[in-house]
Amino acid sequence: MQADLLTLNLSSLYYKPVPPSPEEIHLKHRIDALYTQHPFMGYRTISTIMNREGDGIHKNTVRHYMREMGLTAVYPGPNLSKRDLQHRTYPYLLRGFADPAP
Repeated sequence: MQADLLTLNLSSLYYKPVPPSPEEIHLKHRIDALYTQHPFMGYRTISTIMNREGDGIHKNTVRHYMREMGLTAVYPGPNLSKRDLQHRTYPYLLRGFADPAP
């Protein structure tokens, strides 16, 4: 009755978060160690290395753990807004010119 008056869900009142398992903690520590050594590696490369070492983890699990820990691969982004200064920019000569006939 009190939850209805406060417009709260009962599931939010009785929810107890589950602590991570020791295996999950071990995997997250290993992902963090690999990322610290090689910050340019993404989840695919890290999962490949961990599978070679015998951890047996899927790449989507590595991606999920990396998102939880806030880890992203460091890579150069596109430089689309930078001009090449060697290319000359030509002025538009027809600006302000009204052509009377097509």
